[in-house]
Amino acid sequence: MKMRLTPDKDAFLVKQMELYNEYELISHSKLADCTMFIVDMVYRPMHLHKELELCVVLSGSCRVSTDRQSFEAGPGEILLFDAGSSHELCASGAPARLLTLQISNSFCARFYPQIRSIRFGCRGLSSCLGPEQLPALRRAMLLALSNYLRDTPEAPFACMAQINAIFAILLGGTPYRVLSDTENMTQTRNAERMHRILHYLETHYSEPVRLSEIAEREGLTQTYLSHLFREQLPRVYSICQEINRRLMEKLHCVYPNDPGKWEYMAADTNSEVRMANLCLACCHKINGVSQLHTDILEKTIFRDYYNLDHSRFLNITNGIAYRRWLCQSNPALTGYLQSLIGDGFLNDANALEALLQYRDDPDVLENLQAIKRKNKVRLAAYIAEHNGVNVDPDSIFDVQVKRLHEYKRQLLNVLHILTLYNDIKDHPEKPVYPQTFIFAAKASAGYYLAKQIISLIVAVSNLVNSDPQVQNKLKVVFIEDYKVSLAEIIIPAADLSEQISVAGKEASGTSNMKLMINGAVTLGTLDGANVEIRERVGDENMFLFGMTADEVQALWQRGYDPRQFLTPELDRVLQMLTSGVLGQRFDDVAASLLTPRFGAADSYMTVADFASYKAAKAHAVEVYQDRTRFTKMSLTNIARAGIFSSDRSVEQYAREIWDL
Repeated sequence: MKMRLTPDKDAFLVKQMELYNEYELISHSKLADCTMFIVDMVYRPMHLHKELELCVVLSGSCRVSTDRQSFEAGPGEILLFDAGSSHELCASGAPARLLTLQISNSFCARFYPQIRSIRFGCRGLSSCLGPEQLPALRRAMLLALSNYLRDTPEAPFACMAQINAIFAILLGGTPYRVLSDTENMTQTRNAERMHRILHYLETHYSEPVRLSEIAEREGLTQTYLSHLFREQLPRVYSICQEINRRLMEKLHCVYPNDPGKWEYMAADTNSEVRMANLCLACCHKINGVSQLHTDILEKTIFRDYYNLDHSRFLNITNGIAYRRWLCQSNPALTGYLQSLIGDGFLNDANALEALLQYRDDPDVLENLQAIKRKNKVRLAAYIAEHNGVNVDPDSIFDVQVKRLHEYKRQLLNVLHILTLYNDIKDHPEKPVYPQTFIFAAKASAGYYLAKQIISLIVAVSNLVNSDPQVQNKLKVVFIEDYKVSLAEIIIPAADLSEQISVAGKEASGTSNMKLMINGAVTLGTLDGANVEIRERVGDENMFLFGMTADEVQALWQRGYDPRQFLTPELDRVLQMLTSGVLGQRFDDVAASLLTPRFGAADSYMTVADFASYKAAKAHAVEVYQDRTRFTKMSLTNIARAGIFSSDRSVEQYAREIWDL
């Protein structure tokens, strides 16, 4: 959370208060010509922690010096530090004003003690605070600010909270509740301030998701969830009702005599809470996080909300922390890039474009191939140790690493692997370039079909890897316990980046960006940020397949029957799923593609895109064998990946949403 305040007063005090009878906040004034600005917790046993201090720089700036670092602190910054740490402060330009909060040891006792010089907002703090501490810290900030706003009503309110997808919308009730219940602020003024605080990122679902739908996935009932909401969060639920009442007043004015629109745009109706609509009612900005997804939101999913106020909708495409995913994860490539184009890209990812001048340099291409092979050898060693499978680092490393969800279509990938397997078994004399298919994913606890797909991948892995007839041609690996540290080993080793979600369902994706900047060539649909990757590298430097989002929508409107797209080879593979040849039966997986047992048959058009996918994979294997051509494609992807830096994303957020 980033806070920026511009008070007209030189000083103020926040009253001593009790927060849920657990966290005591004591404010005091340090209104000299400087302010505290450091997270500087020393390593010591937990019981020795005395207190922490939270500081918000209101205006002015100062220089902060400790035994480990020195830097400038400016307005709008938030800081958490150990009150017992050593630090010096000196004025830098105009005098600084600040808000400081001492947080008592009942709060500190729950902190994990190994925190050192971390200069972040709440996103960074979440890595060093326990799960119980971060919400309390957020509440402390909101309470302090609400007191300030009560005493200084003319001050601008610039506390911004970002709602990632729909499930964090309950955050919307927090400032409303604090300002209303604690500060007795009027509901109208309260609603205005809350609207200015929140902005909404539609980061996953391409349609408004209701609690009832989540209930179905988790095996609960709609009534139970509504009851849970009211019973567990009565005040927040009443706030949701007030938000919905105000929304209905507006809709009655804008769309008179249209009760159908009122009903489907409502945030709370028919005993269900529609969280996406609640976000749309609360937030002052809505970001689709990729251009394609933003267009879909504006033209279809949220069209009527878009018509209410065009200015609230915008696109800021996601970005990645490339210093982690390139510089830290792939030191060999980073060092080589520094030797070629200098250190500029460490500060500005767009400087990677200088690499394009070496696209036709055979020595550079050869060195890039050597670096890639070194990373593949490292991953192969990990797989051998943890999976007991020996993979060939000279084979194509075809990688799909991401959360397991039907729309991401890991199923499409594994069905194609079974097609290759059958082809090798039928034609053992046929030459096949060695391929290693690498999966890593986690599935939600209650997501039955996702877990079935993981089981299917493991079963296919056991079948393929134990068959001597395909030993040197195909390998399939599912790497367990996928996490950031494991991704840092997998991603630098990838040759092909599988980004194969059905067009129109992936909001953006970031694994495509991480793999791209490490030289993997994208094999994917025109979905999410793949569209913008295509704009950067061109069709000739990626492998595209499948229907576009418009074609997908048109097929649904005509009436999609997956059996009309079923080829003999795919039908054979689906029969393998139900025959027991894989060591177990996957009847539900097959049924999800051909029958309406789990909703619409083949909801994510795996069958419809299969033939196109197979052709694209064959083309990718053919191109890979021309090592010079493929490495040129890889180099172009590295050079053009700079735009997907989170530096650019955050700068756009600051300018277009946070107004900093």
